Amino acid sequence: MIDRLISRINAVLPLEVMRIEVNDPFLSLVGENWSLALNCPWTLETPDETIPWESDLLDIEAEKLVGLSMEAASKGRSDASDLIFYFTSGFTIHVFPDTDLDPWVMRLPDVVLIGRKSP
Repeated sequence: MIDRLISRINAVLPLEVMRIEVNDPFLSLVGENWSLALNCPWTLETPDETIPWESDLLDIEAEKLVGLSMEAASKGRSDASDLIFYFTSGFTIHVFPDTDLDPWVMRLPDVVLIGRKSP
């Protein structure tokens, strides 16, 4: 299932991040005709550091995504449900859905994708 989601996402890339919204600890990335809402655990990796979703630096570090473009998505490293989004300038977001109740949701022009913990 995750492979189909990744294929759908990669088919529309690149996507520029025009603004972010932080509702600690949740993060939304918004661009023209798309959005990504992370309502599950995630980390932001910059070229210099890793920022977990519970970090006090969340607002400051996440703001650095504005103006970058999402260039690729791939499977995560530790679980079948995990996903990695790759951005320009070496930034990545690793998403770790931990329940069915806290998914990630990506709205694209023709579809809404929902990622959750795999059974």
